[in-house]
Amino acid sequence: MTKELALVIGSTENSYGVHQQQLQATTNFIVGLDIPEPFKLSSVQTFDRDNPDKPKPETLMCLPYDVRYIILERTIPAQNIRAYLKRERVGIELPAIARADSTQLRRECLLVALDSCTMEVHSGPGNARLQKWLAKVDFSGVGTSCETGFDAIISLLFPYFSYFPYGGEGIMKNNDVGLAVACRNLRTMGLQFYRSSLEEIAHECMGDFELAATRIRAYYQLDHLLGAKQLRELRFFAYGRDYALQGLREVVIWFQKGFESKSQRVTVDIIIL
Repeated sequence: MTKELALVIGSTENSYGVHQQQLQATTNFIVGLDIPEPFKLSSVQTFDRDNPDKPKPETLMCLPYDVRYIILERTIPAQNIRAYLKRERVGIELPAIARADSTQLRRECLLVALDSCTMEVHSGPGNARLQKWLAKVDFSGVGTSCETGFDAIISLLFPYFSYFPYGGEGIMKNNDVGLAVACRNLRTMGLQFYRSSLEEIAHECMGDFELAATRIRAYYQLDHLLGAKQLRELRFFAYGRDYALQGLREVVIWFQKGFESKSQRVTVDIIIL
């Protein structure tokens, strides 16, 4: 089921059918998991609305948090969420149980979804809108160290990275690198450069590739990425002729040395498109 990103937390819909689906999903996934015996559901109880004294079915929320997380992880597919790339609303696919009348369960479903997705973001205004939404997402009390949506993001991709004007004062807090640093559990990041952006810098530097790398790092404020402590993979996607790409190759080398000096294992490479 696809729900609008900004409305997932606020959903309050509940029904008898939802509870039945919740029980069925819980039972099916527990069977295939290595879960300690006391936490397994040995039988499926039925619920009769006309007979309130009859036992109610077991629900997902009666299980320990770690077990619920495993179940939801198997239920919610990994997704590539293209947030704010176009005018259309962007949804995130969640299972039917996310619509049950439990704020805690909805938060856990959203946490698992964000924790397994790649968030593809439009630089500039789209970035600012996403940051505004992530700041409002509340994961307090969910059972992890995550507090807001920023903490749940582990993968970011910026397909228009070099198109964004980075020259202004104080722009760090709303640019793509600023978002990456704000996501303290970020593991992978992709930045796309376009031909005109790289060729302009290469022309200005007249074949001095180290100077070109310094200007690329400074203009796009890339040095701040060394502060992404959980980062494991940094990829630069690029269009352009070979001479224009040399400066970006020097940037890759600079990052490799920088992360190595911090004893941080990060794969840094460039992919030519």
